[in-house]
Amino acid sequence: MAVIKAENSKPSSEGNTDVTRILKIQLGVTVVLAEKQLSLKDVLMLKPGTIIEFEKQADSRLDLIANNRKVAKGIAVKKGERFALQVTNIGDVKDTVRALGEK
Repeated sequence: MAVIKAENSKPSSEGNTDVTRILKIQLGVTVVLAEKQLSLKDVLMLKPGTIIEFEKQADSRLDLIANNRKVAKGIAVKKGERFALQVTNIGDVKDTVRALGEK
């Protein structure tokens, strides 16, 4: 589970506890490096050392997915010894909230 630290993410009204609770909901997020369709035969033939080539350029932006919806794009960076995503583009907040609520 990713931990996102955002500044100024508190609601402006302290009496709005519903919004406060909603903002505390934990979402699983996924960073998509690349995607490709493989035949069942190709999948069954995979072995250690197999290289799968993708159409996506190595320096392309990566998609950040939450609730099966693309919410942002970013670039892969290293933070200490860990992989991280530096967000470069974010979708419209209203569209993102609406999409996250859909099933």
